[in-house]
Amino acid sequence: MLGNILNIRSGWRSPLLPLLLFLLTVAAYASPGDLDLSFNSTGFVTTAVTASADEANAVAVQTDGKIVVAGYSANRTGFALVRYTSSGALDTTFGTGGIVTVSFAAAEVRSIAILADGKIVVGGYASSINFSNRSFVVARFTESGALDTTFGGGDGITTTSIGLRSEVFGITVQPDGKIIAAGSTASGGPDDFAVARYNSDGSLDTSFNSPTGYLTTNFGSSEEGTAVKLQNDGKIVVSGNSGAGNRVNVARYNTDGSLDTTFDSDGKVSTVLLTNPRSMAIQSDGKIVVGGSDNDYCLVRYNSNGSLDSTFDTDGIVCTTVSNPSLLQGIAIDLSGKILATGFTIFGKNDQDIFLSRHLADGSLDPAFDGGDGIVTTSLGTNGDRSFAIAVQSDGRIVLAGSLLDTNRDFAVARYQGAAPT
Repeated sequence: MLGNILNIRSGWRSPLLPLLLFLLTVAAYASPGDLDLSFNSTGFVTTAVTASADEANAVAVQTDGKIVVAGYSANRTGFALVRYTSSGALDTTFGTGGIVTVSFAAAEVRSIAILADGKIVVGGYASSINFSNRSFVVARFTESGALDTTFGGGDGITTTSIGLRSEVFGITVQPDGKIIAAGSTASGGPDDFAVARYNSDGSLDTSFNSPTGYLTTNFGSSEEGTAVKLQNDGKIVVSGNSGAGNRVNVARYNTDGSLDTTFDSDGKVSTVLLTNPRSMAIQSDGKIVVGGSDNDYCLVRYNSNGSLDSTFDTDGIVCTTVSNPSLLQGIAIDLSGKILATGFTIFGKNDQDIFLSRHLADGSLDPAFDGGDGIVTTSLGTNGDRSFAIAVQSDGRIVLAGSLLDTNRDFAVARYQGAAPT
């Protein structure tokens, strides 16, 4: 086909030829780690959800290639969702001009999932009083962005008060449609891991840690569960941090909510490391990768039994210096099985750049990513750029979501070339 297009008769030139040659040149030279210039022509897009500060904390890619990002609007006083077409334009079939907001006194979306029927589930916290009195909140939206009235109390929202202060950091959806939300809770004392499971109608699943539908787990100090994933066998893995910022905590639960004693003998593992874990991914071989940061960012990999994986930089821990102090916020496994990490590196109070890196199976940086050093940093504007979430498309391209500080903080989405499907 291409040969036929380029085999042009003498004396005739198609007006599409320059564009075709440009696109072929871009495709020929694009390599993993490059911004994808087919996305909004620049590789990134920013959106002002409101006239105040807005920030994206979560991202998911639909089966049709559309990208949904979620976070907060108007200085953390509302849920915000934005949907883009695969080319980076606002999807006007979603909400109002591609944007959906839900107002609260204080609220923030921390995680997102797309259901098999195309509906969108988000998790976070909300309060009708103030930021210190928070509840677990899970909301479901239709494909068009309307709150789903068949979920929760008829308004598309379900709220669970596990303690005086509780909030969702991660959600995932089981094959049967049940929703698992993980985060933290406290009732006047230290925070604990908190996990709740909801039926597809938004009611608590009382078969999970019967009869409550939720549970808490303590590691001996103050802890937050910041990420949750499902294993192929249905077991639930939650990772997070300690209040002192010096431990990586991981718990694994059976499908009924009980701690899985085949995981480090008591269902819990705690690794001493000066880091603040924010994200987790499970490899196809069942190994668990947890990511966090202090000044450098660190990846910790566990075997499926909870022991540290000695094939990962010999001790199961890899710490990487980007340039300046860096905060890791999201990790994912790409289509080739390599580990992706993203966050932002800090140069000053309002001066940050996005970073994206790729690691090989042994933990080393991938020299084939970004032309040799395995890390790419991106400045989207003159002020603070932050990446909080990552998703991998079915074609291998990598989507990051976060924010850019211009006059106000706005949603920002960037897309990079990645590993092609095999």
